Amino acid sequence: ATAHGTIPKRVIFAVDGSETARRAAEQLAGWKWPKDTVARAVLAFQKIRLFQPEPAFLDAERQHADEVLAQTREILSRGFAHVETAVLDADQIANSIVSDAERWKADLLVIGSHGKGRWERFVLGSTSLAILHHAPCSIWVEKKA
Repeated sequence: ATAHGTIPKRVIFAVDGSETARRAAEQLAGWKWPKDTVARAVLAFQKIRLFQPEPAFLDAERQHADEVLAQTREILSRGFAHVETAVLDADQIANSIVSDAERWKADLLVIGSHGKGRWERFVLGSTSLAILHHAPCSIWVEKKA
């Protein structure tokens, strides 16, 4: 149930190909969801601004994103009658995911946490932490095992 005590009808999964994101999708796909519940898997594709990457690099990254979303769709289809996917072009990963959840009117946002230490979070930032602070809906965070 969401923070308001209702069963989510619009569940968004922010995926990145990680084990924690896959595990979260598998776990929630195993639950009994109402037939009108819609799942949406999104992968935020980081736009690189410091340099112009080779087109072959971008093509490979985009192909990887499509593969991750196809695998996630297959998992989510086991538990959700309706599944959609999207690649989000992102300047900032967390902002892109939060904005998509707002636009899509998500009731629940599911993310995986990579379990970075304090120093890594300081240097690299924490996508899951930023999403926790800014998400427009309830959140499920799958922690690293």
